[in-house]
Amino acid sequence: MFGFIGHYRKKLFKSASARTAPYCFIIASQQLHSMGRYEYDKADQSLENANEWLLRHPHMRSSYIGHFAHDAVQNGALINAVQKHAADQALVVMLTNSSETMLSLLPSLMSNIELEAGLIHIGHRMPLEATLEVKVGSAYHFALSRYSKARAFFCGLQEPRISSVMRDYAEDLDCHWLTDSEFQLLHKSRVKQHIAHILEHSERIIVTLDLASLVPSHSVNIEPKLDLNLALATLSQCIDSGKVALVQLVGNNDDLIYSKACRAIIDELHLRLALPTPQAS
Repeated sequence: MFGFIGHYRKKLFKSASARTAPYCFIIASQQLHSMGRYEYDKADQSLENANEWLLRHPHMRSSYIGHFAHDAVQNGALINAVQKHAADQALVVMLTNSSETMLSLLPSLMSNIELEAGLIHIGHRMPLEATLEVKVGSAYHFALSRYSKARAFFCGLQEPRISSVMRDYAEDLDCHWLTDSEFQLLHKSRVKQHIAHILEHSERIIVTLDLASLVPSHSVNIEPKLDLNLALATLSQCIDSGKVALVQLVGNNDDLIYSKACRAIIDELHLRLALPTPQAS
């Protein structure tokens, strides 16, 4: 169905139980070509303020690396930090203002361009716009263009937001997706089967969660949000496979970053990734 067959080579990425460190947490902000300065500064300030909030999290102090603003992303400081921790097989968790930030990390997390990788995106939109320059909404266009054996799976898409041109392009790239009506607890077993297929045929997994699609809005025009419990179950299924290299949480304002959904995801990650407590002899 997904058109890519592979087997998991343990020498490339150790299972969760074999890691010497559970995970490292990074905050990163990036200004893209299509993003205004005010929009970026506002998002960067929200992420900067999240430092103190995250450090109050009982499990975060030992895992948190720091906040990398646009210049640090561009000059390689971010990828250098990731490479240092990836050497210890630590999974990377990144809170960022843009799905496209993951593109800066892929050369480190997926150094082999022939790697069979599964890119799982949980959100209403399909960031697959074909552009010459990296812009908001183009993350998977560039990722799939570079990694020919990678495949994307989108969970929770709102069909009215998918143009016929983008749908055709997604099919050409062998992408697959579930709509928001399909990504529901009522269909949990079916969702689990789809994810299991991706995990089975991938050597490396990247998971992105769009917080705007999970956090209730204060707007008058309230659109249905994706089920947080199903998103957490999907994330847990991926983590338990031992193949996840990066979990990316995307949010660009205080309402998203300080949301119950963001906190629930962080708690779930720690629950799944924390090393066993040594037993007293």
